Amino acid sequence: MATTKLIEHLENIKVFTDYKKSGLSSITEFWELVHDGSSIMDLENKNINYASNDNHDPTEKELEELQNKRDWLSANDQTELYLRTVRGLIISRLDVDEANIPALLELDDLKQIISENHYLKSYMATTDNIIDEYIRFSKNVNPEDYFNEYQLHESHSRLSSLKNKSFLDKYGRIPENEHSDVFGIKGYRFFVLLINHFPKSDSDFAYIFWKLKSDKFINSSIGESDFSRFLDSQGFVKGRLKPIHTISTNTRDPLYSLLHKLLYL
Repeated sequence: MATTKLIEHLENIKVFTDYKKSGLSSITEFWELVHDGSSIMDLENKNINYASNDNHDPTEKELEELQNKRDWLSANDQTELYLRTVRGLIISRLDVDEANIPALLELDDLKQIISENHYLKSYMATTDNIIDEYIRFSKNVNPEDYFNEYQLHESHSRLSSLKNKSFLDKYGRIPENEHSDVFGIKGYRFFVLLINHFPKSDSDFAYIFWKLKSDKFINSSIGESDFSRFLDSQGFVKGRLKPIHTISTNTRDPLYSLLHKLLYL
């Protein structure tokens, strides 16, 4: 019988595999993709239903259902649905395979469990290299904390690469009072620092605005519409910024804090 710990690890490996195969440069970008729901079905590479294993050519009715599903996905936060679907498919594949699970699960058992169970292996669609990378980082991390810790790892790695003279010279040359009608002291410099290390999605720009506003890097007289116009003038996003309560902050806050420290080096 599959244990909760095994399911959590397999779920993480599947999500980690989707991330690695997505070609995105950070786990933050990946979660944004999942959150928006714009390409959840594409992550599974299915024609009709990402909860299905069918490979037949779609009928007109199925294509219509697919479009309706995509319209619904794009309008709702799909993170929970995505994770719930991954977990459900893993459990069903283990049941069909009648998988033989070790009584005492070790991380090194994961690769063998995946490779020896046909339906699970087909669904996971992972590689030995991806599993090995997952296992290396999982040694001292609880499964439920894996992606938060991995985000911190990526952020620290990114920051370590920034701590050099050429980087500090580059950003140190940005005037502290540039666009002083919008930003306070060091505000514009921090803005440039952030947009060069966040993925630049609509949610990232909204997050940057609300954080800079809260930390007084943006002038008190500047509201959401003012900042939207500034972004538009700089060739970035157009339209209204998302409210802060609709934006995931648990993966963005660590990077923001690290870059804030770098600002004062």
